[in-house]
Amino acid sequence: MPFAQTSRPRRARALSLLTLAALAAGCDSDHPHPHDHEEGEPRTDAVTVHSTRHELFIEHRLLVAGQATTFITHVTDLVTLEARSAGPVTYVLRRGDGAPVEVEVPAPARTGIYLPELTFPSAGTWQVSLQVPYPDGVDEVPLPARTVFASAKEAAASPVVEGPEGITFLKEQSWKIPLRITQVSRRTLVERVRLPGVVSALPARQAVLTPPVAGQLRPPPEGAVPQPGEQVRRGQVLAQVAPPLAGPDLLAFMTGRQQVEALRIQLATQEAEARARATGAEAVLERARLALARVRELAARDAKSRRELEQAEADERVALAERDAAARLSELLAATRATLAAGDATASADLRQGFPLVSLVSPLDGFVTAVEASQGEHLTADRPVLRLLDPSVVRVEARLPEALASRLGAGRTALAELPDQRSALRPLTGEGVGRFLYATREVDPRTRTLGLVWEVQNADASLRPGQTLDVHVETTRAEQVIAVPRAALVAEDARWIAFVQLGGETYERRELTLGVRDGDWVEVRAGLADGEWVVTQGGLAIRLASVSSVIPAHGHAH
Repeated sequence: MPFAQTSRPRRARALSLLTLAALAAGCDSDHPHPHDHEEGEPRTDAVTVHSTRHELFIEHRLLVAGQATTFITHVTDLVTLEARSAGPVTYVLRRGDGAPVEVEVPAPARTGIYLPELTFPSAGTWQVSLQVPYPDGVDEVPLPARTVFASAKEAAASPVVEGPEGITFLKEQSWKIPLRITQVSRRTLVERVRLPGVVSALPARQAVLTPPVAGQLRPPPEGAVPQPGEQVRRGQVLAQVAPPLAGPDLLAFMTGRQQVEALRIQLATQEAEARARATGAEAVLERARLALARVRELAARDAKSRRELEQAEADERVALAERDAAARLSELLAATRATLAAGDATASADLRQGFPLVSLVSPLDGFVTAVEASQGEHLTADRPVLRLLDPSVVRVEARLPEALASRLGAGRTALAELPDQRSALRPLTGEGVGRFLYATREVDPRTRTLGLVWEVQNADASLRPGQTLDVHVETTRAEQVIAVPRAALVAEDARWIAFVQLGGETYERRELTLGVRDGDWVEVRAGLADGEWVVTQGGLAIRLASVSSVIPAHGHAH
């Protein structure tokens, strides 16, 4: 709902007759209105209104029927946090059932500031609204009822209502930061306990490559042994090991080579026989097809019987099957011999170096985290060579004190707070995000804690195995409370404070008593009231302004 504040501004914000005259004449940027209110100057009023899209901060003299009055109107876009720098606005004045008076101002006089001259025809209570066009439509913002006096004497005799006292922070300052405000409201918060946690790799997503035999480490067929940080893919040859061959090993290898050679000769012989068989089968098939054609022609003239025709057709099918079988056998033998020849060529190349090579192949898609041997180094069969990691899914474990075990919620939903991202909480559970795996069944006797473990999707690799973090885990406690975003909290001398907007350019420092924290929201047990407007961006700048020993000059340039 819109929030409004109407009052006579404090003396430091009063406008002088000289200033209003200058405004009407169109003062330049070097002529700000003064702060001090002198005796005899006309009294002023101010109003601050929030819609869902805009904030209006309006200052004007007390209204007198028939007299033109300048409405100094500051317009802030609450979505972009920028001052309205272009475009018209329309003031709509209504009294009772009379026809409304509309005054359109085509553009701001200064960035964020419109200076219309409004004249109310008669005394009484008037309803005023401001229509502000924006990309999604027109935002019509109603102001609190305006009192129009019959004469200046009657206005001067009206009761004085002092404006709010607080920290002055001008609109021109807030537009530069920029400053964001949010209305305090009640919402349901789930209490979460903050636990220390650590990120670790899943066992199934890490690998250690060790050679199956002792030998010399050599690079893969193409390129070099990958270095830490390089990306690898499943099935990629990362390195090779050349085992030494001597004595019984060499004899066994040479015997194997002889057996391979004998097999190669046997395959070549069988392939030649299969090709000859295929050629003969092709000739038999051709004769069967010619015979079938003749029988069909004679059978059409009743010179051959039905049985003779069926026999010719059967002979053609048998010949076709024999031809296809012979061709497939020939192709299979040729492929087998080619595969053997390729392996034989590799082995022959290896033998020219004195040994065959054993490949070390990546079992996963991921990254190299460590290389523990140098190229050319002699390795034992149990020596780790490469360590690999797939960080796309990781494990997060938090330690829960045993005294809190009964307070945990059934869902085990959790949020992670990274050391370098304290202003944002990352969910650990949810579809496409992660899931709770298990809670340990035993209490650690040293720390008196239980382990809570989540499996988390980590496509952006922002969670690094070994990294520490804080995990906010839900409990069974949920309450509807006054709550503000965590961004509203400002640390001051081991206390939490916030700044509440009392009027358009007036703020008040509040000390807070906090309660339940649920993600980016915090319960406020004392210090704020439902419906107030609290600063959620730019609070530190207001704090610095509040402790400054120099009172800033008024920055308005109307």
